[in-house]
Amino acid sequence: LKFLNKLKIIKNYEVAFQKVMRFVKEYQKSMRYFSSNLFIILLSLFLSTLYILVQGTIPFLIYAAFNGFDPSMWWTITSKLIILEIAVSFVPLPGGAGASELSFAAMFGSLFKDIPGSFFWAILIWRFIVYFAFIIQGLLVIIYDLIIGDKKAARLKKIGFWEEFSKKNWFKRFHRKKR
Repeated sequence: LKFLNKLKIIKNYEVAFQKVMRFVKEYQKSMRYFSSNLFIILLSLFLSTLYILVQGTIPFLIYAAFNGFDPSMWWTITSKLIILEIAVSFVPLPGGAGASELSFAAMFGSLFKDIPGSFFWAILIWRFIVYFAFIIQGLLVIIYDLIIGDKKAARLKKIGFWEEFSKKNWFKRFHRKKR
């Protein structure tokens, strides 16, 4: 922070320092809670494993669409995808920008050689599902929130939910006034 202050990137060192310290304390508090609650740790482990297996199932289903359903290939394809994700996660570009596709080509190219042209479509479908589908999902959530979220908030306010909610200091805890 001092270095950034000397470069005039940070204008007020004390304010920036307080923000950073508040963030660090909140992070430490969250980590203490997380590490002291075994259920949360096990639930996170289970959900993370489930997410990885579902992500690994996507290339398997694409393979099955082009080459026929062969359940014995599920673990082979899923384990290759896990290796691919580990390799690509170190590329400091959004979504791996090219590294994912090259790794996919290296890992799964031999699986799609039977049908000419199927490999191009396999990469295209896979990339759409694992990358662009999340962007589209986020856009749909934003649209939903803009259209229905405001109506729902107004209805909750009308029945007095927000007053009860703020009495418990939940709202104040997450929405602090700016100084």
